[in-house]
Amino acid sequence: MKLVKFIFLFNLFIMAINNVAIAKDDLKKETSDYNKYQKRCRTDLDFLYVTFRQNSAGFANSQDVKFLNWLEEGYQNSKDLINYINDKNDCYYLMKYYINGFHDNSIGVVRDKLELPKELYPGLLSAKIGNKYLIIYRNHNISYLEDIEVGDELISVDDITAYEYYRQYLLPFYAKAKTEIAKKIASIYMLVVDGNNFIPIPKKITVKHKGKDKHITLKYTELTNTALQSANKIRKPLLGNFHVHELADNKGIWIRIPTFAPSLKQQKIFQKILTSLYSYRNKDFIVFDIRGNKEGSSFWQRTVLRNLWGDQYLKSLGDKHDYNKSWIRKIRVSKGNLPEFKKHHGRNEIKEYVKLISKQALFFEKQWSVYDEDKNLFTNQHQDKVTARVYVLTDNFCTSNCWMFVREMLQIPKVKQLGSPTGIQGFYSKKRSISSPSKDFIFQISVQLRVQPVSNIGNEFIPKEIFEGDFNNESALQEWVLDLID
Repeated sequence: MKLVKFIFLFNLFIMAINNVAIAKDDLKKETSDYNKYQKRCRTDLDFLYVTFRQNSAGFANSQDVKFLNWLEEGYQNSKDLINYINDKNDCYYLMKYYINGFHDNSIGVVRDKLELPKELYPGLLSAKIGNKYLIIYRNHNISYLEDIEVGDELISVDDITAYEYYRQYLLPFYAKAKTEIAKKIASIYMLVVDGNNFIPIPKKITVKHKGKDKHITLKYTELTNTALQSANKIRKPLLGNFHVHELADNKGIWIRIPTFAPSLKQQKIFQKILTSLYSYRNKDFIVFDIRGNKEGSSFWQRTVLRNLWGDQYLKSLGDKHDYNKSWIRKIRVSKGNLPEFKKHHGRNEIKEYVKLISKQALFFEKQWSVYDEDKNLFTNQHQDKVTARVYVLTDNFCTSNCWMFVREMLQIPKVKQLGSPTGIQGFYSKKRSISSPSKDFIFQISVQLRVQPVSNIGNEFIPKEIFEGDFNNESALQEWVLDLID
């Protein structure tokens, strides 16, 4: 790890020298300005480090050695990087480097009122597809790229392989988790300049076109709307509305659930879907389409299962289903977390939490049963058997309560997963947002530890049948699904 740190910092040192040599306008800035931004950033970094120690669930979890090690190592590395801070935007990428090193989706940083620099690109976009880096977009109006086509392989960036550039510069700043979608999103920035001065701007690339290497000197322009749409197909989950429609001459039902955090308008539609689930039990098949679903409230996703199968059937599964286990979470105890705790708990729990603060306890333990939850919207009380074949269609964005939904669906006999692997669910949850001292950033830390059930935590759910096409092409996707299940 020390060697990796040395190489990383050495590369940044060389980059800093090159950037100073190229960016002559920057040389005119006063040294005091640089010191001002460095001090400002150091204050925010120290605050984040102390906040992790005082308020995060990860710091209080002595078994999470990786978290505790990176808390210290990443902090030291980040303090070294502060020497290269020239403005607020540089500090943002430093914070991303520190936070991404935890590889946890429940931890994050958001710019707060910082103006975003315009994204530039050389007329090409690339992405990690499998183990290769392929051109996914080309601007046909740029003449110097006429020999390049979508699907060509990006071989090298400047004097290093595309893989090494990706590994050294993109993963630390753009991959928040160790999932395939996080890695793929990070790879988009190979040929996108977004103001991150910690990574070198590619000057030349080598692309393999029809078996021949093409060497190209890059020229940058503002990212066009068409190129942005192409990039966002990878960077952002598919949006959509709740809906139900019939397939295969009314033999099957396709149910679209894009989120478990519905808006007020969406809640009305979702509730109608929930109350009608029972009526679909004898269809030939039911497909739950959860593409782009990445978060939400647990009671929304649990109500889907409880309305389709009913509590009596779910209880009959015994320990094979997580609904029949005791649910235990540990919430980090601290004065800083108390205001947030009060928003979600009753008077007696708050009193107990305050007592634990005075005792300097680390965690407040909460235990409950799924069947006793008071937020359940509607529960099917019928005892009729579900004869329909049930499928859940996933993509790579599925994390948080979407991941929980998939886990709990697959614990029901004969339910099958289609599409792409899900994301990864970690041991931590319940984000708490905290403003930095400078007010430049909003930090997100996790204050809750999952204790039970923890089946499959830290893993993806991978379907046996994987869709290799465009998830945004619903007609092609439905045709693929129907071919599989007919």
